[in-house]
Amino acid sequence: MRAIVLIDAEALREAMARGTWKDKLAESYLPPDADWGSFVSSLAEAALHGSPEFLRTYIYVPRHYDLVPSDPLPVVSNPATRTELNMLTHALRKHSSYRRRLESLDGRPEARDAYLLKVREDIEMARIQVRRSVEARLKEQRDLASRFDRIEVRTAGEVTCLLPRTRLARAIGLDIRIAADLLMMRDMYDAAILVCGHNGHVPAVRYAKDSGKVLTSVTIETEDGIPVPRPTGRLETIADRHIRVPVERVAALTGWPPPISGGASPLPPERH
Repeated sequence: MRAIVLIDAEALREAMARGTWKDKLAESYLPPDADWGSFVSSLAEAALHGSPEFLRTYIYVPRHYDLVPSDPLPVVSNPATRTELNMLTHALRKHSSYRRRLESLDGRPEARDAYLLKVREDIEMARIQVRRSVEARLKEQRDLASRFDRIEVRTAGEVTCLLPRTRLARAIGLDIRIAADLLMMRDMYDAAILVCGHNGHVPAVRYAKDSGKVLTSVTIETEDGIPVPRPTGRLETIADRHIRVPVERVAALTGWPPPISGGASPLPPERH
């Protein structure tokens, strides 16, 4: 049986970053030096009851990182001139969150000017920090494909960051690429294992099943037992098989951190 595995890396990372691994993943996109080959093989054996003919594993990551404001803000002197402050005001008013704050300071020119200078400094410092983080992510993603045979990193969608916050928002568009690949590649595989899929994938899964494919849905559970992503109920019902994997088991199977005493136990049985 020819099998492919499709992994939403953003959702997988979200599950791992919610618990014990939160601090450890602050500087890494996914666990460094993790053995994803072993993880994928374990999934396939549990889902398909044997050793399938592995075609390829596809790991989906964001393509674009949109920092808002996207362009560097106007440079201001020390002290700032009125022209510079007006240019800065114009640049910030393009974005609703800053526009509302500036409107609340109408009639208070000194407070508004102080806010402009402070928020500009915070934004540009955050821009440097986030860009470094994004560059590190992109390098990890490139290295991932080079470390393992038959693992391909595919990019789609975008992630937005509203500066001066440094936390990246949830990726948009990955699910569309995953659904499209599930359908476009259906002549290549007999079985597909969808890791961290959600209800938005139901139409693609149903169509693939109508084409005679065996679909297994794999949900990763946080340490608190919460499935990621949510909701997944309809997908669990539509898929031929469904497996829930605790995030601790993901870490043990990938060797990061070192497996718990006794080694990594088998994955739980699928749910129909």
